[in-house]
Amino acid sequence: MTLVPRAWQGMHVGQLWMLELFAGSAVLCSVAKQQGLYNSIAVDKTQKHGCFSSIIRLDLTREADSSLVDAWLDSGLLIWVHLAPVCGTASRARDIQVSANDPPPLRSNEHPNGFPDLAGRDLLRVNIANKLFSFARRIFAEATKRGILATMENPKNSYFWCTTYFLQLWKTVELYCADFQVCMYGGSRDKWTRFIANFPEVAELSVECDRKHSHAPWRFAHNPEGKRVWATSLESQYTRPLCLATVQVILQKAASQGLHLLPQTLNEIRKHPLLHAQQAQISVGLQPFRKKIPPLVPDFDAIVVAVLQDKSEVPVPVLGKAQNDLHLVSVELQLLLIPKYARLLRLFAASDSLKGGLEESETAGKSESGADLSLYPFRAVFGLPWEPEKFIEKAVTAGHPALTDMSIPEDLQIAIDRNLAWNDEQMSKYRSDWAKHWLMRAKELDAAESLDRSSRPEHVRHSTSSKRLLLTDEILDSIQYEDKAALNILREGSTLAGRIESCCIFEQQFKPCLMTLDQLEGGAKRRNQAILAMTCSCGDEALDQQVLAETRAELEKQWARGPFELDTLPEGAVISRRFPLVQSNKVRMIDDFSISGINDSCTIHSKIDLHMIDTLGAVIRRYFQACGAKECDSRLLAKTFDLKSAYRQVPIQSQHLKYAFFSIYNCEERKPEIYQLLALPFGATHSVYSFLRLARLIHSIAARGLYVLNTNFYDDFVLLSKPESCKSADLAMEVLFMLTGWEFARDGKKATLF
Repeated sequence: MTLVPRAWQGMHVGQLWMLELFAGSAVLCSVAKQQGLYNSIAVDKTQKHGCFSSIIRLDLTREADSSLVDAWLDSGLLIWVHLAPVCGTASRARDIQVSANDPPPLRSNEHPNGFPDLAGRDLLRVNIANKLFSFARRIFAEATKRGILATMENPKNSYFWCTTYFLQLWKTVELYCADFQVCMYGGSRDKWTRFIANFPEVAELSVECDRKHSHAPWRFAHNPEGKRVWATSLESQYTRPLCLATVQVILQKAASQGLHLLPQTLNEIRKHPLLHAQQAQISVGLQPFRKKIPPLVPDFDAIVVAVLQDKSEVPVPVLGKAQNDLHLVSVELQLLLIPKYARLLRLFAASDSLKGGLEESETAGKSESGADLSLYPFRAVFGLPWEPEKFIEKAVTAGHPALTDMSIPEDLQIAIDRNLAWNDEQMSKYRSDWAKHWLMRAKELDAAESLDRSSRPEHVRHSTSSKRLLLTDEILDSIQYEDKAALNILREGSTLAGRIESCCIFEQQFKPCLMTLDQLEGGAKRRNQAILAMTCSCGDEALDQQVLAETRAELEKQWARGPFELDTLPEGAVISRRFPLVQSNKVRMIDDFSISGINDSCTIHSKIDLHMIDTLGAVIRRYFQACGAKECDSRLLAKTFDLKSAYRQVPIQSQHLKYAFFSIYNCEERKPEIYQLLALPFGATHSVYSFLRLARLIHSIAARGLYVLNTNFYDDFVLLSKPESCKSADLAMEVLFMLTGWEFARDGKKATLF
């Protein structure tokens, strides 16, 4: 089986992720996140103290946990899987017997799967290791089938490479190899490690010790806690330079397949689809977190490639800096000066295949000038340092970040342009004509709307009784809105568990589930009992009474129903817990869909792009700048609209009602009770994604259709208007809510004025 890599044309590195299995301290996953694979995850059975990234704890010998990894492989945004199966039982260090207390050997060349006469604890350890070896082989092969890059690591002399599990993989997948000594990547000892991969570029990691540094002794040593341990255990954690080199190999491979890597300069993030929040912060003069934005000036003046006859020609460790000028040969076989302080980014052989040894790579053979490169089988990639004067000149040319003209969302730019182009009379007439047209069309569609509404399930029909979905669909057609499928959330109801449907208005980004639906439903009875047992008084009688009163109010409004007895719930039903959250001058009811496991079952394929307060600031700044260029009145007034009980205006899909049960403590009966929500809960991950798709739809109609300057943050809409157009903008937004059927706050403190 040969890997057919996925194509990443048009994709950005921040949308993809990697999976590190048997992660240990998760250094590799941590570095992958720093290099742009932000949603990468690390998996191990335990989480050690001092891990570099959070660990998802799974026992991969259990079918339930290993099936979760299988589900992750189906992600279209998974770029790379790295496996480092446990090598304790396969270590050849066990063959060195100096004292009677030394760990005994458990495998040999003749019996790589374990000695046949093993018993007790030794047999158990070998069987567990073999089960993990089999799992690693299967995952590696499955990743290759799907076009996912895969790497696997063990010590070079490990018996793992002799086991039937690896030999089966070797026979079915075309494998490539990198052998290196970790001291060349910042390790303390000259340990040989092997990476195998389903792509040839892994050979770039191959490097042998240059014997220009000292090594820590082998055998026994003391760990950071002072405990005497085998020295090999201290070399199990990957060094940061090794991880950086490995991640760079992966990213360069993906870049050759069309992937956009992290922007190298601040100027390059203007149109970056994943960095809207950072663009808005820069626009209003705030400095985003450094890890989210590139520098004003690139790290290096230039990147150059030298060809070598032997790796020893470069007396610099990978990612280290040259301490003196180096005189090397370029790819064109001309003299190449590598100045002092140049950084060695990569050092590799042209190509190295596990099947067939050295093979010619794309850079082997002839150079562009026709010169023979066969005498130079190695490559060294350097980042050249800036000269101080040239660096300052580059920085001055780039300009101050606060003066950089960052992009704002396209819908808002459309609204800004039209507000500047039209006077109050033109804008008022347009909005009035728009409202008359759609009010007339709403009347024409009344009978069809009623028929459409009658086809929905009863609880969906009740939640959407005021919604004009046929009319909204036509309005969306008129503005060429991209996500018309969002209306299905109102027509059928929202999901609550499992896969969250991706949509085109948000950029693709993957976040894996931590529990399958089968696991969620399979463990529901046990979790339901535990949740009911913890459903008790919060310790404040007034708060307990408020929870009960608000639940009863929801029953009256038909947002919920109940109470139910536990033994009457449908098969696979899941109970969450409701509790009160005190927020300054109000108490909010939180339905905890995390404790029940429902939120863990969510597989997310989209990155939410919220209009933060910085987005509003960026829009105001852009408007002011445009007014300055036109020398016109730049005054703006603002007000807010707030959707009323926003989540409760969206129903739950019938098939997902079994996930909508929640428990409260009935302070009058002194016992827990079970109810069922019929509309979106506040506390479920699915609720957020479903509602924001619908809210963005309203925002776009206002901006594209009515040219109302507005930003949307969950159920809040902030409007901006020229003073003379305030009445027009206010009425336009009210008509929009009325036509589409969304209820908003008409009185009280949330009904504000410009």
